[in-house]
Amino acid sequence: LVGALALLFEWPVTPTAAQRKVAYADAMQALAERPNYAADADVQALAADAVMSLAPWALYGADQAPTPVAVRAKAPLERGLAADPAHPYLCHLRVHLDEMGPRARFHG
Repeated sequence: LVGALALLFEWPVTPTAAQRKVAYADAMQALAERPNYAADADVQALAADAVMSLAPWALYGADQAPTPVAVRAKAPLERGLAADPAHPYLCHLRVHLDEMGPRARFHG
């Protein structure tokens, strides 16, 4: 976890911030996929957040189809919510994932 965070933050800030976000998301996704973290709702939440942050407010295309980032964020959200269905941050992220998609999906 600390290694993943070290990929995200730097001082002083340089123009590599976008690449650092991708590296952090990749590292968090890899960590969240490890069997010993599959039931850790907090790690799953951090992984989902890291991935979703790669495309803020752009998780669905104009055709209402999920983008690759949305598809990628869904797995840690589902693992985390399976481990802790009432996890506040996972519920928050799930709302954000669904609210941008087709209305039938959100209301269905």
